[in-house]
Amino acid sequence: MNRKVIIWLTVLSLGIGMVGGIGGATLLAGSPFLKKLVGITELPIGSETPTRTERIVVQESSAVIDVAKKVAPSVVSISTSKDIQDFFGQVFTSQGGGTGFIITSDGLIVTNKHVVDDLSANYTVFTSDGKNFKPKILATDPLLDLAILKIDASGLPVVELGDSDRLQVGEWVVAIGNALAEFQNSVTVGVISAKERQIEAA
Repeated sequence: MNRKVIIWLTVLSLGIGMVGGIGGATLLAGSPFLKKLVGITELPIGSETPTRTERIVVQESSAVIDVAKKVAPSVVSISTSKDIQDFFGQVFTSQGGGTGFIITSDGLIVTNKHVVDDLSANYTVFTSDGKNFKPKILATDPLLDLAILKIDASGLPVVELGDSDRLQVGEWVVAIGNALAEFQNSVTVGVISAKERQIEAA
């Protein structure tokens, strides 16, 4: 597999390409002179016909909704726990979490290496239907901060992989994951701000 093809964990490319359209439509909506110049006719007050801006926003929202519906079933939450003894002999449980996604129907999962970095910790995978599994760590890649897990399951929904070489700066993306290790399958949107940057994961 080409190592430049980075398996997206919480980011899936939409390629909507509507930012300029939204800005232009908003500008037109606020300028009677520009509307007259480009031949836009004012609609009577109370008309239910959607404006250009409204149509664009609806299309963009629909795309995000469609992606969330398609991908969310393949996204898993990964919880970590570890008993730690302090200086005074008191034992407390340290907890954390991360996100992964299913790439095969029989339970192969991709996550970040730093999510499962502590081999002495206990890990639990929660699927979108509320089931939980104890995973096995099959492989890790420190350079790409990736890890492959395996759970004992079958018939799982699988995410469609993307090719990072095809991404463009400014392209819209959707992130779905276990936000703050607390909120499973949270959805947010943003844009690709840059490519090929080095990051340090802790």
